[in-house]
Amino acid sequence: MTKTRLALLGTLAELHTQPIRYDLAELARIVSETQPDLLGVEIARDEFERGDLATAPLEVREALIPIARRSDTVIAPIGAASSNELRAPQSSVRAGVIRALDAMLNGLQRTANDARHVNSAMVSHACGIICSMEELTCGARGRHAWEETNATMLSNIIAMAQRDPSTRILVAVQCRRKHWLQAKLRKSTDIELVNYWEL
Repeated sequence: MTKTRLALLGTLAELHTQPIRYDLAELARIVSETQPDLLGVEIARDEFERGDLATAPLEVREALIPIARRSDTVIAPIGAASSNELRAPQSSVRAGVIRALDAMLNGLQRTANDARHVNSAMVSHACGIICSMEELTCGARGRHAWEETNATMLSNIIAMAQRDPSTRILVAVQCRRKHWLQAKLRKSTDIELVNYWEL
């Protein structure tokens, strides 16, 4: 049985506009050179179908969708993030801890600097630890939103791979989400999970 080759590409939201090597142009270059058959992006299906990119992440609006539209790559919406993910009530001590952990994650991503380092096992593992700490800190509402969004995206990614077997799929997701999805996708017997540069 031929497995669907799939790679997760961790993205950095607003950090792509900072003076680091992994900027929006580099993100677009990766998609252009990889030339996946399908490109999964973080956007709600109904918003994508309406052409409404207003609430889509910066990297989706400014790099991923434009480069896919200039090529033969088919865009596949996998769902949108929730503003409640890993968030604690603003006036709580937990919110301060979450802000500090977000700053630590931002520093890690900025230090990693380029796409290969940001998407390396080491950075993914460190990101996973920080996100697990946020998950423990944020409270039930933030944890539920995080798990629900990730589960929806996972379901959509698996459905895409099953619907289009033997295709090469690149899924661009927030770096903080990558480790969660990777752990689940490794269990799929239909998917061969690879690094984006091996796709």
